[in-house]
Amino acid sequence: MELKSSILKKSAVIIPIKPTKSIYNIIFTSRSPKLKHHTGEMSFPGGTFDSNLDNILQDTALREIYEEIGIIRENLKIIGRLDDLPTLTGFIVRPFVSLIKNTNEIKFKINHTEVAELVEIPIEYIIQKNLFYEIPFPKDPKNWKMLCFKYRDPNTKNIFNIWGATAHMLQEFMKKLYDIKVITPEYKRPTLPECIEFLQKKKS
Repeated sequence: MELKSSILKKSAVIIPIKPTKSIYNIIFTSRSPKLKHHTGEMSFPGGTFDSNLDNILQDTALREIYEEIGIIRENLKIIGRLDDLPTLTGFIVRPFVSLIKNTNEIKFKINHTEVAELVEIPIEYIIQKNLFYEIPFPKDPKNWKMLCFKYRDPNTKNIFNIWGATAHMLQEFMKKLYDIKVITPEYKRPTLPECIEFLQKKKS
């Protein structure tokens, strides 16, 4: 689904899948508190389209994952993309799904200006039944919902909350790749026109 709007900033992320000997892990980044948007949140590597550096949005995603965690494009194989996702924070996000190649040779280089830490979550954990739950958007008159789930790192014992747009991308990933549906009939995110209306009212 192609979504376009001049009021929303074009951006792209990569959902990086890291193969290991026995399982596949999805890599998340914990966003640095130094950033302007979504500080401290769990997300995928990505950022805003820059016409001076990028020809297409895939270039944006590949550039940003290198800038954030040091994976060069030659070590990434794009295997697909999900639907563009508008957000109330003023972005329209294109998610790309990518396999990480040459995993034995890769050493992540975290840019701590943008990323606080990396978190690897096994796909087996994400696709388990009843993991996701839905909560209302704060101060929302239209009954919008946000998806959420929690992950406890077995090594550090830290607990991470994955929610909002990141969790929404994951549910679409699960539906397309595994035919697993985690949302209820009541689940509803703001549509593109609703995001535009919200941002226009905010600016006025």
